[in-house]
Amino acid sequence: MPAPSTLPSIIGPTENALRALLTATLASTPIRTYPAWVVINAAPGQETDHPNRDWRSHIADALKVTPDSVDHTLTELREAGLVDSRGSLTRLGESARASARVAVGTATSRLLGDVSAADEATARRVLEQIRARAEQLLAQ
Repeated sequence: MPAPSTLPSIIGPTENALRALLTATLASTPIRTYPAWVVINAAPGQETDHPNRDWRSHIADALKVTPDSVDHTLTELREAGLVDSRGSLTRLGESARASARVAVGTATSRLLGDVSAADEATARRVLEQIRARAEQLLAQ
């Protein structure tokens, strides 16, 4: 009988496959990268008069990158016409985000397919515990 797989040998390839699936899903949109996807989803919309100054810090923390990396992504999004000089979504950005969310939602539905609600809930709970512990270790 083969030895059971270690958790890292499952999580690493799963993370890689999910990131590749997201990248392939986003390929049909103006949002081309994972960091751009995270920034677009966190960016304030046009209706926001004054974006929260801390939202860039929250993105950097979520991505585990420097604020300069977030600024680089914002520059790319600005050059693509998806955000304005304040980092707020333009109309094109709002449209791109909406269509990308539909595409990602469709891919997620296909991904989960016949996974039961109970199994999905278990996976969410366990992954949340692992993420929280990883955050604690990073904070040490």
